[in-house]
Amino acid sequence: MIRPEELFHQLSSKPGLDRKAPHVVVWKVPLNLPYFEGHFPGSPILPGIAILDASTVLLQSVLENPELKIKTVLSAKFLNLIGPGQSVRIEFQSSQPNIWNLNWKDESSEKEFASLKLEI
Repeated sequence: MIRPEELFHQLSSKPGLDRKAPHVVVWKVPLNLPYFEGHFPGSPILPGIAILDASTVLLQSVLENPELKIKTVLSAKFLNLIGPGQSVRIEFQSSQPNIWNLNWKDESSEKEFASLKLEI
């Protein structure tokens, strides 16, 4: 069983940050992340559910609420593949009460991997 709260514990930001201000976390995707098992052998890519799980854990950390759940995925765009060992820049901020925008980008090239709009 995959436990996102254990796998993404290193994904954190300073709690209690201004919700309206943009925030950034840089994360190097672990080589041995269980999400890669069987997705796809010989050419592993990070599945969308892992991006959603990691985003949830990040918001739980920032908002200091380990029980926080995603109520609705308002939009989710997966634009490019993320592989093991890549450095990802996650930019996030609240656009409305309980609405968060998260953009996942390649740290070096700024190529966009994913864009999420989540209601918590």
